[in-house]
Amino acid sequence: MSEATYTNIVRLALADRCTLFRNNVGACRTDRGRFIRYGLNEGSGDFIGWTMIGDLAVFTSVEIKGARTPITREQTIWARNVQAAGGIAVIVREGEDAALAINAQIARLTG
Repeated sequence: MSEATYTNIVRLALADRCTLFRNNVGACRTDRGRFIRYGLNEGSGDFIGWTMIGDLAVFTSVEIKGARTPITREQTIWARNVQAAGGIAVIVREGEDAALAINAQIARLTG
């Protein structure tokens, strides 16, 4: 299964639990040579949004990786920082259950 196919599966699996938006991160040069960065931050999740816990919207970051795609240092730091700030951040590999990962993060927050 391709990473793109798995990304769609995860997005659909989380649709009833989280409100998520695609977060493309990168940089490019315009035809005039201007350097432009886009997206939240290097290492930020493929999808950014929120998860409702009771009446509270909790910041949520979901990074989706292929089975053999390495997790970068920046992605690990981003996920740890989001979690330390009280948010939900998961890095899900192809074949893993994204809803289970989100539910584990909700359990971490609700004790």
